[in-house]
Amino acid sequence: MQNSEEVVNTIYRPLQKKDREVRLVVLEPATERSTPITCRLEVVKLCDEPIYEALSWNWGDPKDNDEILLEGRRWLVRRNLVTALRYLRYEDRTRVMWIDALSINQNGWADALREREHQIQLMKYVYSMACHVVAWIGVPDDGMAGFIQKFLVGPRSLLSALTEEGVDSINQTVLYSWKIRRFPWWRRLWVLQEVALASDIFVQVGSAWISFDRLLSELAIVQHFLLRFFDKLENPVFRLTAVALTQPYIPSPHTVYDLREQSRRQATQYRTSIKNGGGAPEDDSHNVLPEASKTKAFREFANYIVRYRYHEASVPLDKLYALLGLVPDLVGLELNPRYDEDVVCMYRRTAIHIIRSSNNLYVLSQAQVPMLAESPYATMLPSWVPDWSAKPGTNHGWSGAPFREVREELFDASSGAPCEVATRDDDCSLGLQGVMIDTISSSRQYEYPRPENFKQWWNKTREWRELAGVYEFQRTSQIRKRTSSDDFQEHIQPSSIAGQETANNQNDYYIDGSKLKRAYWRTLLHNTIPYEDKPIQGQTFPRVYEPADSHLAAIDRQHLAYCPEEFLEKCLSLLEDSSIDLQVLFSHLERATECSNFFITNDGFMGIGTKMLQPGDQVWVLAGGSHSFILREDDSLQGHYLLVGEAYIEGIMMSGDINKPYASRRVRRQQKMGHEKLCVDDDIGIWEELWLR
Repeated sequence: MQNSEEVVNTIYRPLQKKDREVRLVVLEPATERSTPITCRLEVVKLCDEPIYEALSWNWGDPKDNDEILLEGRRWLVRRNLVTALRYLRYEDRTRVMWIDALSINQNGWADALREREHQIQLMKYVYSMACHVVAWIGVPDDGMAGFIQKFLVGPRSLLSALTEEGVDSINQTVLYSWKIRRFPWWRRLWVLQEVALASDIFVQVGSAWISFDRLLSELAIVQHFLLRFFDKLENPVFRLTAVALTQPYIPSPHTVYDLREQSRRQATQYRTSIKNGGGAPEDDSHNVLPEASKTKAFREFANYIVRYRYHEASVPLDKLYALLGLVPDLVGLELNPRYDEDVVCMYRRTAIHIIRSSNNLYVLSQAQVPMLAESPYATMLPSWVPDWSAKPGTNHGWSGAPFREVREELFDASSGAPCEVATRDDDCSLGLQGVMIDTISSSRQYEYPRPENFKQWWNKTREWRELAGVYEFQRTSQIRKRTSSDDFQEHIQPSSIAGQETANNQNDYYIDGSKLKRAYWRTLLHNTIPYEDKPIQGQTFPRVYEPADSHLAAIDRQHLAYCPEEFLEKCLSLLEDSSIDLQVLFSHLERATECSNFFITNDGFMGIGTKMLQPGDQVWVLAGGSHSFILREDDSLQGHYLLVGEAYIEGIMMSGDINKPYASRRVRRQQKMGHEKLCVDDDIGIWEELWLR
């Protein structure tokens, strides 16, 4: 059964955009849960400050529908919504709510699409002005319902369940906390703005409701417990749960908490704008931003797209539209959401907007990232346009977490060169300025499975050390315990120190003049040192990073040459923050190198990049890029390239590196030919035009 066009037109009269009109759902009371759902619609102006609640819920399977009575007519909606309304309606009075599936005309006709495009830009105001946001998660089983009543609704806490109630209580706490986190609501992309902008929000699970902030705090306690005592967890289910909690496709409590904190000020501005009679989003007069603010807004939008790519949306266009509520109106106005637009065209248009408005090439970092599953748009998009419809794989090293946003803060490969782009509609090419550094000569891939300890990681990267030309190591029977972790107890020493010391000294130096082994370790670490997660008021926030080179410079050559464990310990000893331990550094190394390719170039640069690179690909620095890129020549068109991916290239990542003599191909050729007087002015800092297809 489908809702007919005649019925739709009767129920949904056009809304006035200038007045910021929205529809509110008046839910009629019922004493029995089995009583059919009855509701009606009321049109209101947001500037009149109506009193209502807003519903946040997961739509579920589009084929699983049920009927309600809307304006006295039979109306087909998702079964998940019917279930939620049965629990949400009052017994003795009406309940007024804004519910996206009913408040917005969801049909596919042209007028309905135009309304939806306008209403999604109003949703930020709808959720920020609601007196309450109700997050309907789902119906719990009997065991979960009892657990929620005992530890989440009342004065008890999950901390007491973990520390005072015994083994059975710990088992229940882990099980039901995991089940709560597994509700599909947490993975829905639209939920982010609904939660972030709410002035007051509570979660309803069946008949029980809980403060959202309290629920986040309680779940964070369980996550911290599992990760803190991971080595002592004997129950294999606990260990699997602890590992799963760290995966990006399971949103963590601190992620949601952090987003709410960031959005509080913005939500207040939205409420103030409405109360002061601010104009509609289409009115450009109140949305004119200074160029610096515009750049910041689009960079923030690009960061949100990457950060929340693991969240789900049933419509590919909503992977972008669902995030517009977290950024200023100007972003939505420039992108001009249209639900009848082709996905490939919209993604390409958005990528160009972000590049031009943010004045950097961050979008290119999101393209050519391995995906969890094949996307129907993968072969239709240009190589430089990200496929935002698909979820990235969790094992893509340099291209993945936690390095995405770190790169923008620490690196400046193009040394502040302005991002100047051109486009051609006939072949979807992107014109850029760049400097070709070198050509990849050899590469070695780091394969799964993920190593369980440092010893396994060391063995898996043997070919990398051989390719880089650093000394090889082998295990001896000497054991020296330096940490409580068994992963780092075995001492690694060279098989023949004396023999290795006789190697040609010139081979001990990297192309930029630094020690080869130090350059190798900088490459593996991406020249970053992580700080341990820090709990703040019961919440855990992501690690922060700083350049590793200042620490490496103080490390003795013997530690670098002969003992990677002592190297890591030396790094640790030089850090002032005592919360960082050896396991954190190993985890950083493992995550930075997993499923990546280590490569060297013809002239001796070394780097780490996507596993899709291959010998013959070229290393480029592109104007406006914070890091280096791997490009592949398009044999069919001269001056055209395919984007293979981004990369860390040791010696080319920091501001000013591109202007140093060793970065110049001409200077390197002169050195190889033995010229005493080098001509460096003709080649350094010269940007050439290229096109990405």
